[in-house]
Amino acid sequence: MEPLDEQHCIKRAQEGDADAFGPIVTAYQQKVFNFIMGMTRDMAVADELTQEVFLKAWKALPRFRGESGFQTWLFQIAVNATRSWGRWKKVGLARFVSLSESAGSDQEEGTGYSTPQLADKHFDADPARQSESAGLQEQLKCAIDRLPPREKEVFHLRHYEDLSLKEIAQLMGIAEGSVKAHLFHALEKMRKFMEAPRHVV
Repeated sequence: MEPLDEQHCIKRAQEGDADAFGPIVTAYQQKVFNFIMGMTRDMAVADELTQEVFLKAWKALPRFRGESGFQTWLFQIAVNATRSWGRWKKVGLARFVSLSESAGSDQEEGTGYSTPQLADKHFDADPARQSESAGLQEQLKCAIDRLPPREKEVFHLRHYEDLSLKEIAQLMGIAEGSVKAHLFHALEKMRKFMEAPRHVV
């Protein structure tokens, strides 16, 4: 959606036009679902929380003043919803994923969600490289899922949702320097996880 079209839809939706909110949902629904799915690895939960996020966004939209970008504001709702669910489950977000449950397929049927991929331009040309790349994908998923909750959130928002450091800082309510620190520690831990022997990871 073009910025001007988005602003127009937001303004109309703030005035109570539910039809104007439809294009906003269409524009952001998959991104919100992908983020929540990446944090929970549970399709049913991701679907439920995605609906909850947009319901909360609709109700809160009259209070949106544009002090941050709309995407940043929306992801703040998504992060809070995911954290609330995590607290309710009484487990850390980094423990939501069971590798045995997620190793079967890189795309969940019917959702459009794809797990993070490592680029390999020779993937289709060499079966040996195919096998190697699949192993790296598995290590990558395991490394991400072992991150502490805050570092996992920052990593997903930066590398898979392509939010800027400033946007992440705004939606998480922390300093930009703290975002950089979380991201640095996440990358360092992931590097160590992926360099460790497979039976250790």
